Amino acid sequence: MALAVALLVLAMPAGTPLAVGQTATFSSFRTVDSRRDGRSPGAVVTAIAAEPRAGLMLTAGDDRKIRVYEAWGDRLRFTVACDEWVHALDADSAGRWFAAVDGMGTVTLGSPTDAASAKRVKVANSALRAVKFRPDGRFLAVAGFEPTVFLLDVATGRVVARLPAESADLRAIAFSPDGKLLAAAGRSGSVRLWTLPDMRPFGDLPLSHRRLRALAFSPDGRILAAGGDEAAVFFYDLVNRASAGRWDLPSGNITVLTFCDADRLAAGTTENLILVYDLASRSVAAGLQGHTGTIACLSYLADQGVLVSGSFDTTAQFWRLDRGPVVSERPGVLPEPLR
Repeated sequence: MALAVALLVLAMPAGTPLAVGQTATFSSFRTVDSRRDGRSPGAVVTAIAAEPRAGLMLTAGDDRKIRVYEAWGDRLRFTVACDEWVHALDADSAGRWFAAVDGMGTVTLGSPTDAASAKRVKVANSALRAVKFRPDGRFLAVAGFEPTVFLLDVATGRVVARLPAESADLRAIAFSPDGKLLAAAGRSGSVRLWTLPDMRPFGDLPLSHRRLRALAFSPDGRILAAGGDEAAVFFYDLVNRASAGRWDLPSGNITVLTFCDADRLAAGTTENLILVYDLASRSVAAGLQGHTGTIACLSYLADQGVLVSGSFDTTAQFWRLDRGPVVSERPGVLPEPLR
């Protein structure tokens, strides 16, 4: 039933007004600041990943370090040095591996429970900007400033495939939940898809007129969401192979997207704001305000209903997205209704 409602909403024609219904103010209940004493320069948090099974959180940024914390950032366990500014970070769902990519075309791969396990793998001659594990944890996809998506075997760190892309400026990659599709997008505004494990092209989706920076598959794999410099979120129905509508933001660009459940999508923006879209009610559920810099990364802990965000303001914040009213110490600020 939830899926049918979601598809009905997404299939509305572009430009259809979306009403803002009764909204809840979601509260950030914890902040982790990379500035240890609150005064020294901190690291811009460009990447974040949660390891629910291991009870860990990982962050990375412009200080060339990966930080591994206990779950809520209570204690810093260890750091891993990287060759350059870390642009993206991911962790596999089983809690066995993490992977980070940097401006030197290097992948740093290791175990979140063992600092000594980290190894560097030179993959590209240019900067890498995106990294994702396949859901089964066996393979890793990375991409950046070359017209190629690199597929790595996690166990060996070897590149096993090079998939040709249409742009030499790739900013986002994503695997479908079943691991059978891989998507990549960047400067061209199109999304290129491949089927797995045969790695055959599945088509190009010309969704935007400007650079795309974020991709997310819905939990059931039916809908692909994309966003970037056009200040809009685009939806594509992968079952019917057709556009499924769009939301236009009043201002700002999309930097990151993640589905929180079947009918809620969280979007980080350049307006220092996280928007939560409720697809079933056709409304913006909340504007999560607390960061003072661009939202660079999001990670959702489904079993706890917690969204973790990282920002250029050097902090990671935790938001509890429980259903129903939420009492907040901050006033909720919502944008104008999206169209």
